[in-house]
Amino acid sequence: STPLYSSAASDVYKRQEVGGLLGLIWLIIVIWAIVKVAKSDAGGFAKLIWILVLLFFPLIGLIAWFLFGPKG
Repeated sequence: STPLYSSAASDVYKRQEVGGLLGLIWLIIVIWAIVKVAKSDAGGFAKLIWILVLLFFPLIGLIAWFLFGPKG
């Protein structure tokens, strides 16, 4: 008899699960960074630019924010 799920299908499902979990973690980190920017002492225009960078370029934006972003 044929198993309900093949090994290949099971592997794909596991990869999707891991990818979904990593995506959720990434989303939480980006949201956390946006909240930190919004609460920072930076000026309104600087906050807007940082938030837009984080939204439109999440990986590069997050790295740049960690290196050069507003502190506090």
